[in-house]
Amino acid sequence: MLSNQIIQDFLLFIFVLFLVFKLI
Repeated sequence: MLSNQIIQDFLLFIFVLFLVFKLI
């Protein structure tokens, strides 16, 4: 359960990073 939460946060971080790079 904890591992799943960490993976979810990691994917969210990558998604935000991707959006930032698209905006630039």
